[in-house]
Amino acid sequence: MSKFYDEIAKYYDNIFPLQQAKLKLLEEQVPYTPSTILDVACATGSYAMELEKRGHNVSAIDLDQTMIEMLKQRESNIDAHVMNMLDIKTLHTNFDFIYCLGNSIVHLDNHQEVETFFRQCYEILKPKGRLLFQIINYDRILDQKIEGLPTLYDEALGLSFERKYSYLHTEHKIAFQSVLKVEGQTFDNCVNLLPIRYEELLSALKQVGFHTIDAYGDFLKTPLDVEQSIPCIILAKK
Repeated sequence: MSKFYDEIAKYYDNIFPLQQAKLKLLEEQVPYTPSTILDVACATGSYAMELEKRGHNVSAIDLDQTMIEMLKQRESNIDAHVMNMLDIKTLHTNFDFIYCLGNSIVHLDNHQEVETFFRQCYEILKPKGRLLFQIINYDRILDQKIEGLPTLYDEALGLSFERKYSYLHTEHKIAFQSVLKVEGQTFDNCVNLLPIRYEELLSALKQVGFHTIDAYGDFLKTPLDVEQSIPCIILAKK
């Protein structure tokens, strides 16, 4: 995991504060209390902690050790691990609900890895289990040649987080360049992302066995518009 994420871990919740609409959508997916839940790419674990407070049995994984250490310090009841999302079968647990927020899936290297992740989710979900994930809507990014996302601010902390995109034609990747400015410091990072389209996601999910798939353009469950929606949120049911 990039040193960048270690450096920004203490500011992560200022950059991406908990959103009630997002939490509500997550809560809607758990059929009973307690349910078994897996948060993939959990970062500092804000959503995992909220679901644990509501009586669920929550596991959480992230590649960044600093993020996981912060989560463990904040909530010891969550089963938290430093782990690649392609290794979730090694948890040897079956889940009612798996979710992955924050544009994390597109950090995988190729379509085969995405399908592998979906397959592992399918295999460790209980009957009627659900998978929910959020990425950026890359149909919009690619078709409209979008060169960035809105800068995020925390005025109280004097924080800004700039996000720019550059399409790399040869690799078919998006170079995601970010600049965090806070407390007199500047943190720069660049990572290549996999710009996977909606129809490619549907194909991979169906290939591994998911049969009911809904797509939203926001966390209020507005139907996805591949030309206009900024996020792409997928709910797949086993």
